[in-house]
Amino acid sequence: MTTRELKLFGQPAILGPDGATPVRLKRCALLLAMLASTPDGMERATLAERLWEEGEEAARLRRLRRLVFEARGLLGEDALPEQSGRLALSDAWRAHCDVARYLQQYHSLIHHGGNVSAPVPAFDIVQAARAPLLGDWAFDERTQAAEWLDFQRTAQSSRCRRMRDKIVASLLAQGAHDDALRMMLADIERDRIDEAGWEQAAIMLFNAGRDEECIARYRTLRGNLFEALGVEVSASFTRLARNAEARLALRNVWGQSRPRTSYTDAGGVYLAWQCFGAGKTDLLIIPGFVSNVEMAWEQPELATFLARAAREFRVIMFDRRGVGLSDRTLEDPSMSTAVSDVLAVLDAADSKSAVVFGASEGGPVAIQLCCAHPQRVRALCLYAALPKGTASASYGSALTSQQYDLWRERLVADWGTGRSIAAFAPSHANDPTLNDWWARLLRLSSSPGTIAGILDQLRNIDVTALLPCVRCPTVLMHRRGDRAVRIEASRFMAASIPGASLVDLEGADHWWWLDDVDVLLGRLLALRDGVESLENGK
Repeated sequence: MTTRELKLFGQPAILGPDGATPVRLKRCALLLAMLASTPDGMERATLAERLWEEGEEAARLRRLRRLVFEARGLLGEDALPEQSGRLALSDAWRAHCDVARYLQQYHSLIHHGGNVSAPVPAFDIVQAARAPLLGDWAFDERTQAAEWLDFQRTAQSSRCRRMRDKIVASLLAQGAHDDALRMMLADIERDRIDEAGWEQAAIMLFNAGRDEECIARYRTLRGNLFEALGVEVSASFTRLARNAEARLALRNVWGQSRPRTSYTDAGGVYLAWQCFGAGKTDLLIIPGFVSNVEMAWEQPELATFLARAAREFRVIMFDRRGVGLSDRTLEDPSMSTAVSDVLAVLDAADSKSAVVFGASEGGPVAIQLCCAHPQRVRALCLYAALPKGTASASYGSALTSQQYDLWRERLVADWGTGRSIAAFAPSHANDPTLNDWWARLLRLSSSPGTIAGILDQLRNIDVTALLPCVRCPTVLMHRRGDRAVRIEASRFMAASIPGASLVDLEGADHWWWLDDVDVLLGRLLALRDGVESLENGK
């Protein structure tokens, strides 16, 4: 048995004790590749036709004889045995040919259900097969030779992926997670647009707690796919990356734990609140009609924003009375009560003044707080907020009473199902993870009867007369296609609040923590820095 190796993946060569002898004739290498790919050999006439299409059959067979002579000169007289007009690669050379070993391994693992008893050698075969068959050599694209080579190279890539997955799955089943991950990471570097492989590697990194590497793989693949194919990464891979970002952000702020939920008594009603972060300036978040301070940390994008904000602010957030973890009560539903509740939370957090962020239905409360207690509000940011619950003769940027009643009826009827996500986050409506979270948030934060009463209260809110009285730095943000609250509401407020600025954002999602968090956080930081500059200048 020969001690030399026939290498056909990459630039063809014969490897021996004295080094590598290149296979210089392209068709000689092609002949050897064809024979290595067919254990039973091939008819001389078939080989000749694939190698040369032009000329008579007799001429093609003469050329084949010369080529066989060349191959035997390289490998030895017994390297290409012939029987009944069929040429083959000898068993000795098949055992020492990378293509033949690769195909044998493939059929054993995939077609015959073979076990991966020796994963490292099997993986080495896969890695060798990641180099193109016959390297960068090419043939006239109109010939059978070119078609055969192109087909083999395409099949080669697919086979490598399947073999790798079989090897990795076997290692995982054996509990060899580190070895499986090491092999997966090594292999995907050889196939830059293998999305399934990159995602599987990222999942394994995520499960190992290596969030930074998981995110890095996602970003690299995203760039590879866009550059090579002009397409985006799958939704499942994107969700995985967001989960990794959220977990990393949380860990960077306070390790594996989450902020503790506290309660404060607001006139006999207990309000759930959290306070976290290392910043010197307080940021108060006033939520919309429904919230849950603990479930907020289960949504990756929202958790990421909160963790990032905690690096710059001392963040205070709470659940309004009647929803979330606060007391389920509808007593005394006036706007002044809502403001008193905010003051109770600020006092419990020992906050003298804060940058106030009012989202959606939290906007009117923020505006009332700003006007009634200006010393507690350093700056104001309103996101997709509204100054009035329903339209009137002087304010047309809201639903009419009849439209509001219909919207309320549908929302209550669908409570806890998540179907309302189409109105609040249409671009993410097909995200099953977000749908599940939203449905759970609704169920755990209120009931149909309770939320119906809250919505009855919200229809009557009206702070339009207070807008000219706002005297703190104010910025409004709104997506142009928002279906839940029309952007005209923010345009109306921006025109009515002295010195206010409006940031129009692309998109139709109502939730502030989706997609534009960099812009939002930047605006909040600008408000903080602007206020501090004014205060330092006094």
